[in-house]
Amino acid sequence: GIDRPGQDYKDFALTAADPKLCLDACVAEAECKAWTYVKPGAQGEKARCWLKNAVPDQVRNADCVSGVRTLGGSTLEK
Repeated sequence: GIDRPGQDYKDFALTAADPKLCLDACVAEAECKAWTYVKPGAQGEKARCWLKNAVPDQVRNADCVSGVRTLGGSTLEK
């Protein structure tokens, strides 16, 4: 239920409807500071992942799951 709109540097469709795929993509890129997963049907047929180069403010959105990169990996905000 959390979106972090803005500060996007990359977005892509996911092969499965799983927020962990977006989390893993963020952890794999040094530039990524936060991410937002968008459920299938909200921005097209497939789920989407938005990687961010800063940490935007939280906004409630039932179609999203977001997280912030930490030293140990990334947090998950439902």
